[in-house]
Amino acid sequence: MRRLVNILLTILAALTAFGLICAAYGGHIDPRVWALPAVASLAFVPTLIVAVVMTLGCALLRSWRAAAILAGALILTWPVTGVQAPLNLTSPTPKGKTFRLMTYNVSIFNDNGETLKYILTQDCDIVAIQEGSLCTLHYDQLPQHKHLIEELDRKYPYRSHGYHDLMILSKWPYTVYADSTLRHGFGSLDDSSSEYHFYTKMFRIDVDGHEVRLLNVHLQSIGLKQSDKQLYVDITRNNVQGGTGLRRARYSIISKLQSAARRRANEAELIRSVLDSIPAERTIVCGDFNDVATSFAHRTIAGADLRDAWADCGLGPTYTFHDHRMLFHIDHVLYGGRLRAIDINRHREGRSDHYPQIVTFELR
Repeated sequence: MRRLVNILLTILAALTAFGLICAAYGGHIDPRVWALPAVASLAFVPTLIVAVVMTLGCALLRSWRAAAILAGALILTWPVTGVQAPLNLTSPTPKGKTFRLMTYNVSIFNDNGETLKYILTQDCDIVAIQEGSLCTLHYDQLPQHKHLIEELDRKYPYRSHGYHDLMILSKWPYTVYADSTLRHGFGSLDDSSSEYHFYTKMFRIDVDGHEVRLLNVHLQSIGLKQSDKQLYVDITRNNVQGGTGLRRARYSIISKLQSAARRRANEAELIRSVLDSIPAERTIVCGDFNDVATSFAHRTIAGADLRDAWADCGLGPTYTFHDHRMLFHIDHVLYGGRLRAIDINRHREGRSDHYPQIVTFELR
């Protein structure tokens, strides 16, 4: 019986290890060539948790072969763990001037002013907002927000509705990049449907005499309808028949995730080309990437010169998207040049399906 248990644990450990490695390095494969690994990368954090628990369990049961297989997979995927589940136990002490940046997908301020109140309370120096408006309807045209506009005007004298669903609130003056390449490249890559797709805008912000280049981005949405999300909930709750549920998920959920990953690959390369064509001493790219930190899109935008603020300052895994039991860290802050991220916090605020993140930067 013990030998049979060890064999079963070894097989299960091998499958888990394989899944962990696929999830960890799926973002290294261009989804336009093969998109399934891009979907696997979304499952890295839960697979990592399962692998750690199984490793400890196999060790307690003295199934050393299974424990060794899992431990080997954990070692191989450690670089990815450091990005998605970093262990930054302390924050560095700033030596120069600092400023605070918030990035927040507000889901068109779909509340009774709670989101605006939260933004005003945090008093960040720059606020990059995604899904801040729907078509031509802006936050300051909504009756429930009018009593907050006066305070917003006083605190953030420099602000813009941005491009489509993007907004920026700033305590410092800024100019908008108006290069023809940007106007050509930073349009929508959608298929003329009503869904949110690819929007981004670039700003030059004068932060106390230091120019900071900020890109506020909203990449291709995952494209799941409410029925798809409910199917996911049913599957996770085991409320569907096994074969039927998996077949529906394959054609309804996985295929859409793969299609969205392909589009984000195109968008990421476009953003990267613009970053390369306009050098800057200080750069921040933030917003709703709709993909995890080890995805192809994230890696492409980051390139060799941008760092991830959560990887540098965060502690453990987190999630910024929370809807229908889908918990993913898909909102990111990348930075480079003469900047240093010294602190990052994710808050659970508002009624949006995203959580905000606040990063403290040091000017160097």
